[in-house]
Amino acid sequence: MERLLTGRASRFVRRGFVPLSVVIRASDSPGAPEVLEACRHFAGGCELELLVTPEGPGEEARNRAAQAARYDHVLFLDPEVQPASEDFFRVHASLHSAHPETYFAVMGGVTWPGRHDTGVMLSPGYLLRRGQSPDTEPVPFTFLDYRYLSDSNFSVKKSVVRDWITEGFRPEFSAALGGVELAWRLSRRPPGLRILYDPTALACHRRAWSLPDAMERQRVVGGLLRRLVDQHPEIAEDLDLPAGSEGQGDLEYAAILDGVQAWARILDSGAGPGNQPWRRDFQSVALEVCLLHGFVSAQPDGGVPAGAGARILERFWRRLRQSLHAELATPAVHG
Repeated sequence: MERLLTGRASRFVRRGFVPLSVVIRASDSPGAPEVLEACRHFAGGCELELLVTPEGPGEEARNRAAQAARYDHVLFLDPEVQPASEDFFRVHASLHSAHPETYFAVMGGVTWPGRHDTGVMLSPGYLLRRGQSPDTEPVPFTFLDYRYLSDSNFSVKKSVVRDWITEGFRPEFSAALGGVELAWRLSRRPPGLRILYDPTALACHRRAWSLPDAMERQRVVGGLLRRLVDQHPEIAEDLDLPAGSEGQGDLEYAAILDGVQAWARILDSGAGPGNQPWRRDFQSVALEVCLLHGFVSAQPDGGVPAGAGARILERFWRRLRQSLHAELATPAVHG
């Protein structure tokens, strides 16, 4: 494991900022050198220990790095994102200084080049709760629950986990849901994990946004979500996941869901009529379909259980109608 220090001997290290151990996964990622350089550039006078995990299973490597961290505040960064604001480390460090309680965590914002939405918009909690209510938006500077956690940019007290090797991230969930699963377990311990969402601790993806890539990721996350619910059945109700996901697969429902995703890719390419606002909202709808498709399609024949497929399509049409209704109800602006 590579260990680097920055700001440690500087007289500009500021009072009111706790020192941070920054865990960057992993050293074999082509993005790690860029992330390290961005960390040094945006250190902002904060005392940092930069820990780059070695090759090997990602979650196990993150656990070893967290266990070896010299400071009691650990910030986890994905190698595909890098600090993008002057206050990035200051926000994490100052909030932990102001909240010394063990079960306090900070989640920063993650965005993409040329976009203004944040990584929380891809979290299972956001996509699935938005399916229940289109007004369910993560509010900045408030506490969010475990369902919204994006572990590409979040910090916790090292002491919140007694032994990171045995009680930290679980390798079977990978980085896609490892943080969600860990936050769920910590939330069930009194007094419960409190996750403050502060998007001014902004990180940016190194690569541009791609809807096909995001859709493929959600299919993978959906499969991991199935595994998560198998281990922790209570989570299914928290996320309003479709019932009837057991039983024989139905290839016709699978074909319909594949068609919805193909429709989204066509619209994203610029094909089709017009450039109405509903087309942008359709991206979020399609990502929810991808997530749920991955969740219910763990069938040997590749099919989707009919009951679950019907519920996913019901959610899809409800959200699409809501989007179209909102657009029709908005007066047109003529130049």
